[in-house]
Amino acid sequence: MRISFAVKLGVLMIVLMTALVGSILIYFYQYSVATLNNDLKQAIGDVTRTASFVFKEEEREQIMQLRNKLNSTLSDDFALKVRSFSQLEEGSTELLLSQEQSKALEGTLDFQYLVQLLRRIQEGSRNRVNALGLLPQTNILATNASRAAWAYLLVRVPNTQAKDALMFLADSNYQKDDFSTEGNPIGNMYRPPAFFTAPFTQGVMGIADNWYTDEFGTVMTALVPIKAENGEVIAVLGIDYDVASFQNRIEKQKQISWSVFGVSLIVALTIALVIAGWISLPLSKLRSGAEQLSRQDFAYRVRIKSHDEFGVLANTFNQVSEKLGQFTSNLEAIVDERTAQLTKANEKVIELNKRLSEENEYLGAEVDNLLELRKKYMPYINSRVKIGEFELSLNYLPSRNIAGDFWQILPQGQLQPALYFGQVSGGGLETASLTLQLQSLLQYQIGDTQDKLAASNHMVLQQSKILNCDFLVKMLAIEFDNHNLKIVGQCQDPILFNKKRCTEISITQDNFVLGLNHHLDLKAIDCTPQLDDVLLVYSSGFRQALLKLSNHKQDFATCSDLIAASGLQQHSPQELLEKFRSEIWFNDFPSDISFIQIKRINV
Repeated sequence: MRISFAVKLGVLMIVLMTALVGSILIYFYQYSVATLNNDLKQAIGDVTRTASFVFKEEEREQIMQLRNKLNSTLSDDFALKVRSFSQLEEGSTELLLSQEQSKALEGTLDFQYLVQLLRRIQEGSRNRVNALGLLPQTNILATNASRAAWAYLLVRVPNTQAKDALMFLADSNYQKDDFSTEGNPIGNMYRPPAFFTAPFTQGVMGIADNWYTDEFGTVMTALVPIKAENGEVIAVLGIDYDVASFQNRIEKQKQISWSVFGVSLIVALTIALVIAGWISLPLSKLRSGAEQLSRQDFAYRVRIKSHDEFGVLANTFNQVSEKLGQFTSNLEAIVDERTAQLTKANEKVIELNKRLSEENEYLGAEVDNLLELRKKYMPYINSRVKIGEFELSLNYLPSRNIAGDFWQILPQGQLQPALYFGQVSGGGLETASLTLQLQSLLQYQIGDTQDKLAASNHMVLQQSKILNCDFLVKMLAIEFDNHNLKIVGQCQDPILFNKKRCTEISITQDNFVLGLNHHLDLKAIDCTPQLDDVLLVYSSGFRQALLKLSNHKQDFATCSDLIAASGLQQHSPQELLEKFRSEIWFNDFPSDISFIQIKRINV
């Protein structure tokens, strides 16, 4: 079911105005109630404090005398009654004395005199003040009743905290009658709310946070401590004030707030309907125009004469319809012209793709031929060879980008054979060409290791000059002399390892990178592997491939991390090569992957 924009807008305005007016009314209602409540508490507190001064020095002496009589009348086991009573809920009462004991105390002059004082406090809160005399017990529900519904004196129970129990010493309405069927005799225990204890413990006034309603009416309680000359709190004067009229004012204010809210809701509804009607007419015209445009009726025009946004939108709509009509009238000719252009362009694309395919086949064949040529110049690829007391495992995976890893195993006159291992920086035909030249030079150059390395350096310098291209070549040579190895040159630092340990052999030499200058500073490093040791010589491509295989974000921190990533302590080189081949990234890997394991064997 579709709902029009005008209806949505109207509903939104009603909700917003209702929420706004409702929030304001709720705020001011709560603020007014809180203000009135605070004013009421202030007024009741002032009246109660004033009433406490009815008790002059003589009356306070009477309070202490009556309190002492009450305490002396308590039975020996009153503490047990108090302990069980303190577990009851707030507002509970229980007579601590027997009826005879209460009657006896209520018949004393001190008690009756205090009751008359409490009733005078009540009498002073009437709208019409009567003549003085002995005052009877009054009924709060009676006509012209006093605003002070109850006035009473509370004292502590001996050896008891005020929060657990208090005792009534005197009450203006202590007698049983139709209004108070139980009465409130002297010695009646009371389980007080929290605000009752402040006058006893802190010597300050206590007043209820809010009023409460029961069968006797709606009242609010205030309490003021009555102190002796030494500051001791001898009793607390409590007055329960009738606040029914105040509650009625609050209810009336609530009714007024609801009335204002209802009027506001009606006003919001009226405004929303007017605005919805004002918007719905131009929107319906624009919708009709859009429907005609969807049916390709480009002659239809939207008629809106206003100069507001709807009028501008209607004019723009009409202009678009006119231009679409003009465009569609010539559309067939445009389509034929574009089709012919696309046909010619497509034929050119097909011809170009054919040429690219032929060139790719040719280049692919050339790359394959070049890779095969490089393999022919690298002996013992992915195989093993023995040299004296050592067995070499030579492993190689070429890159389709034509990278520059190479090796040669050559005799040196009367000396033991030597292994030459290196890599040419970069990629492509120039790199492959220089690599093949270096392999040929190493194979046919006469002389020892230093002669071959010097000749290789001279060739790199000459090729860089001829081709105007800087080549950087790293190469090392390993001479085999019985059970000893002599390492000369620079490449990745070899690693000597077995199943338990791993050591990196540092061969870094500042002046030995072929192609930098004519001077070579060659220093040989001796290495004597044990029978279970393996010397690993590898290219930078091997290191980068291991990083990708093990998902390392940074370079290996130690040689142990590299060996652990390769798995060569537990698995064969062929298994590691198969892992490389099975990875998705291997077909686009930019470098050759070359590594040689040299293991001493027991001859």
